[in-house]
Amino acid sequence: MIHFSVLFLLFWAAYFAPSIVAYQRGHAQLPAIIAVNLVFGWTVIGWLGCLIWAATGPDPVRPPTVEQTSGPVVRRDS
Repeated sequence: MIHFSVLFLLFWAAYFAPSIVAYQRGHAQLPAIIAVNLVFGWTVIGWLGCLIWAATGPDPVRPPTVEQTSGPVVRRDS
């Protein structure tokens, strides 16, 4: 039989999954996602909306592509 505290922790981890995803991704809108997750996370639509919001957006780890940079591309010989 699973102990009550384990179920309690699993519930809250699932409830705040969108906030955890946003934190792990370094999302720019992290405070807003946490606020919406707190207020509307108990609804299925609110929770799914937060999860989608947290999972979308630019990935901060990727460097910009040539099309995203401004100015001419200069080749440097090593």
